[in-house]
Amino acid sequence: MRLVDRYRQAGWKITLINPKATPKTFKLKFSTNGSPGNYSHFLVAKDAERIQIRHQLRVRTKWATKDNPANMVCDVAVIKDYDLELYQSSDGLPNGALITFCECKHMSAFSELIASFIGVVNELQPFRLARLKKLNQTLHPSPFLFISGTLLKSAEMMKESVMRRRYDCRVLTLNERI
Repeated sequence: MRLVDRYRQAGWKITLINPKATPKTFKLKFSTNGSPGNYSHFLVAKDAERIQIRHQLRVRTKWATKDNPANMVCDVAVIKDYDLELYQSSDGLPNGALITFCECKHMSAFSELIASFIGVVNELQPFRLARLKKLNQTLHPSPFLFISGTLLKSAEMMKESVMRRRYDCRVLTLNERI
């Protein structure tokens, strides 16, 4: 996983955590359903900071309330070190625990796919859509949409538009670094 490698190359210690029920088996979550504690994830540590990298994790939107706990499933979520053992399939992680995220699409991209990703960014971390004065150089990558295929012409133009607006999010293809 390229995101895990990015943290490893930056000097973070990576530990694979498997579910307690199957401690020697790597278990990947292939659906939006399922309790997070039943699936493998990575514990990532550097100095005093500990974070987790999880797959198919449900996270509450920035606009969620007690009466309306709206949430979305992130393909890959980087979160604060959080105990999710008792979380059920429909429970969303509090939005404040989300550090960054990645959406992954195994297809060629068109402009509407990129526009949809911008909508996801707006729901989860709307502060990232404020114009940056310079590229964010923090410990954690900006949210990104990872495309395994090519960018169609309309998607190339949309990607350029997003970059010109200086949003703190990215669209990446196979040959680009996180």
